[in-house]
Formats: sequence, C-alpha cells, structure tokens
Amino acid sequence: YIASDKAEEYKKIWTSFTEHLSGVTGKPVEYVMYKPTDEQLRAFRDGKLHVTGLNTGSLPVAVNLAGFVPAAQLGSDKGATVVRTEFIVPAKSPVTDLKGIVGHTVTLTEPNSNSGYKAPILLLKDKGFSLVTDYDIRNSSSHDQSIEGIARGEYEIAAVASDMLGRAISIGTIKQEQVRVLYSSESFPAAGLGYAYN
Repeated sequence: YIASDKAEEYKKIWTSFTEHLSGVTGKPVEYVMYKPTDEQLRAFRDGKLHVTGLNTGSLPVAVNLAGFVPAAQLGSDKGATVVRTEFIVPAKSPVTDLKGIVGHTVTLTEPNSNSGYKAPILLLKDKGFSLVTDYDIRNSSSHDQSIEGIARGEYEIAAVASDMLGRAISIGTIKQEQVRVLYSSESFPAAGLGYAYN
C-alpha cells in the first residue's frame, strides 16, 4: 500500500482487495512490503510493483519518473478521505501554540511526505517562521515513529498526518491523552492509489 515501518499490519487490511484483483485479472497477486518510499518508487519504476498506493508528496515524482497512473484515493461512506498536517506535542509540553516552536526542534517524517515534511515547512514559512533561525528539524523517517516519539516524550514537536495520528490512537499504539495537537492545517487529498502505465 504505502511504504511504512508497519507494512505487515496493512497486509491484513488489503487481503480482500488482492483477492479481488487476482479474481478479475486472472493473475496471481502478491502483497509486497516496502519500508522507505524510495525503495517503493524504484520497484514501481523497474516493473517489480504494478499496483500501489503512494503518499500525497510522492505522487508527482511517481507520475513523472516512474510511470504511475493515479486512479483513486481512499474514501469512506462520508466521501473522499482528507488529511491535515497536525503539529503535535507531548501532553505535558509547555508549548501551547505554534509560536512556541521558536528555539525548539520540530520532528518531520521523511522528505517525500507531504503532510509530514513538505507541508509543515511551507506552513511554518507562511506563518513567518524561519528554518534554522527560529527552529531546527530532525527526521524520524515515518509518521508512526514521530507519533510514538511524541507519546514517549522523546521529541519536542512533530508534524504528522491527521489520519495517521487517528489510526495510532484507534488501534491503541498510543493513547489520546499522551499527545496534544497544537495546530491543524487546512485539508488536502489523502494517499493516491494507481497502477503502472504499461
């Protein structure tokens, strides 16, 4: 689905889809797992991966350099799934709003992520904050790592996707009372699902 440290958990969720895809194409379908997005994009470009989901930030690269054809995005009975960038802190943090990031380190996910990397940097710039002058960044490599690091109090502030935070709370990875949302952005489309052009 989407490169992740928890790809094994998604395998169960996508079982009915892989079985359906196999049935309608008459071909065997195997669920494969990638941890870094770059590895997923390479496999797609090289013809080793044919149907996949990508985070919003990777879609332009996937279309332009790997032949990805976007076909759908996740939805629910309420319509298309939307995502927000949320800046979160440990529940006991003294930081109460975005102004509090000055002098602190903001944990971002990985450079291909829209909600966990690209959007937070631009959002902070639009709000008048300057990288290095006002705040530093570090990379956690994934939304899950950022969320769990905040819950454990290892990170000061993190930018994560709202759907990933909601999922971590709903499956019990963390408890709602371990984190506090400082700021939630406007919404943008969630991950894209698609197939290889050839």
